[in-house]
Amino acid sequence: MSTFVRPRIETHLDALGVTMVKLPSPPHLVETSPDGSLLVAATPHGATFYWPPNVNNADGSAAAPANAVHSVALNERISALAFLPQGARQGAAEGALRLYVATPQSVCVWDISTIPLSQTQQSRRDDRDLGPRTVIFRIADGEEEGGADPVGFQQRAARETLAVSDDGSYLAIGLGHDVIVMETATHQPTCRLEGHASVINAMAFFHPHRSHALVTVSDDRTFKVWDCDEQALLYQSGVVASAPLLSVAVDPNMPCFALGASDGSLRVYRYEESRHSGASGPLVLSHSNAG
Repeated sequence: MSTFVRPRIETHLDALGVTMVKLPSPPHLVETSPDGSLLVAATPHGATFYWPPNVNNADGSAAAPANAVHSVALNERISALAFLPQGARQGAAEGALRLYVATPQSVCVWDISTIPLSQTQQSRRDDRDLGPRTVIFRIADGEEEGGADPVGFQQRAARETLAVSDDGSYLAIGLGHDVIVMETATHQPTCRLEGHASVINAMAFFHPHRSHALVTVSDDRTFKVWDCDEQALLYQSGVVASAPLLSVAVDPNMPCFALGASDGSLRVYRYEESRHSGASGPLVLSHSNAG
């Protein structure tokens, strides 16, 4: 009797270019820029930025060079991060990446320098590499920077989430039960999306299938699909889970999105345009219990 022996596949982690970046405290959020030129880690007392060195100049050392890392202390804990998509300028300075940062008090925008520093340079990164940090929306009092609240938000947010459309046109800010939609070119609110009965836990734009459609999930165990162009509700589900919905992810190849709930269940929905009435609505493809 012969036995088939599967050849062993050797894996060397050091071949992947593992780099140790020292952080002042454990991070609770990590976000990478769309072009891979910048990584930001949110810690309880601020943020640490890491500019990966050019692989052609790497010396093989296990530690990140000092001029590739810079930490900033903040008075508030960061609750959400979102980069402007690659190729979308929307007012970002030349040679900079635009980063949106939410805290319990405000949402601000940062233009982060992408100019590389040679490993042989002795200069260190400093606050000048981060550019100005500009508040575009104050959450505590429901007012956007510079005036009265045009969308009438009058309650303190319980949780903050951020999402940016694939073309960079819209920034969505989850505030409690509602969503504030802003044009990124002006940072002026265009509308307030209302309808959830409890706090919104996650949201995502439905790109590349319908770039300005926004999917939101909530503690109320429902999800909704919104059209940011028309400022309208496209679809409203009933209660679809026995526990709060916590996460949403969009399939980049098929017009589907997945919803995760705190009971360990996963549900996948397909978005289709109705051939009869022109209405839109996702159809269930499958759902399974992960726990």
